[in-house]
Amino acid sequence: MAHWFGWIGSLALMITSVLSIKRWSIVKKTSRSVSVHCALGVASLLLVVIHVNSRFFLIRPAHMPSFFTLVLMVVIATSGSMARIAPGRRFVSSYWRHFHGPVSAAFYISLLYHVLQKIGGV
Repeated sequence: MAHWFGWIGSLALMITSVLSIKRWSIVKKTSRSVSVHCALGVASLLLVVIHVNSRFFLIRPAHMPSFFTLVLMVVIATSGSMARIAPGRRFVSSYWRHFHGPVSAAFYISLLYHVLQKIGGV
């Protein structure tokens, strides 16, 4: 059952990425799409935390890529939330613009490795 939470959480995060890409392609940014993007991002993080809950106290070297992926997801959700909560702050907006996208790309590469590792492809 815990794996389903991981799959659903990953799917929710992918939907947020699609919303973000769609928002970039449209000149007018709507507050509703940003709100949905942020809410799905936080919801996906909660689902993934439920997914890894059984492994928190059993960390083995084989689980390190999985926890690295989780840490990247926490960083993405935190940085996105900070940008949403304090959009007018110069430090947050300038830092977030150069940080959120590349960390998201690293997350998806790490997630691909995690999935391939768990299904036996790596």
